[in-house]
Amino acid sequence: MDDLLTLRWQDRDRGLAKKFLAVKEEMNRRGIIHSSITIQELHEVAKNELEESRTVVVDTIIDAINRQLLKFDRPYPDQIARQRLSDRKDQIESHFKEHARGVQKGLQNDAMTSPYMNLNQYNEHALSELSIELAQSLDRYERDRGANTRDRILNSLLNMKVIAAIVIIVTVLAAALGLILLFKKVIE
Repeated sequence: MDDLLTLRWQDRDRGLAKKFLAVKEEMNRRGIIHSSITIQELHEVAKNELEESRTVVVDTIIDAINRQLLKFDRPYPDQIARQRLSDRKDQIESHFKEHARGVQKGLQNDAMTSPYMNLNQYNEHALSELSIELAQSLDRYERDRGANTRDRILNSLLNMKVIAAIVIIVTVLAAALGLILLFKKVIE
């Protein structure tokens, strides 16, 4: 699972770098590259990435469960998800600080930017939302695929149209036969 998540993070990191550069280019074009506004805009990009990373973590865990790389056991995926999102927050902060460093050095007074230099104030909220999103996804997974092996086999078989049609026909025939036998007993 970690390999899959690493690949997804690498992909997101390329997009994140492009977003950071776009903000810096826009601020430079406006002539305010060395301002607290630039730091705030870069921080907003980092905050949005943290929010989007929740979905990536949840999707990766569900994919890992589907591929049987991760055990479907309720508390375990939540612990993994929380740890992976915390790790991701640290990565995002690192990328943010890398892009903000040059801007911050050009500021005469960096007191206004200090609240924007990390994502700690959003982390607890992100972890709470992650737990909710993961629980909903696991419920959906359990409902769609069944919680045990028998349910999974039944659901996978019923996803095949031919087998589903046969099951429906047999069920209808059994119900019809049951009604016929019931009417026959009532008439006698």
